[in-house]
Amino acid sequence: MSRRLQKKMKRVRVKFFLAPHGNVLLSRGQSVEYSEGGPDDEGYCWRHYRLTRLHDDTIELIHSYDSRDCDGRYTGGYEGEVDPRSGRIIDRCSEHRRDHTAEAAGY
Repeated sequence: MSRRLQKKMKRVRVKFFLAPHGNVLLSRGQSVEYSEGGPDDEGYCWRHYRLTRLHDDTIELIHSYDSRDCDGRYTGGYEGEVDPRSGRIIDRCSEHRRDHTAEAAGY
């Protein structure tokens, strides 16, 4: 394996405040996914996160959630960029929310 290829495949430790152990190792093009949630007092709540190290070393985050409570179903999420050193979200590119009960009522 050439030195150039070895350098490209180098793994980067990314701090991520939502990951179970706080740190993940990512090579370029590699993704890691993390999900959490389940039933709660009023219904359920599920959250899903996907971290991807892009080829320009940007760390992309895709977050989505799905929940239901006494007011009905609510879904949403966002895409953004994560700072690999601090683990904090530094840029939210897009965000979406959907209140299924309000839509069904015509709001």
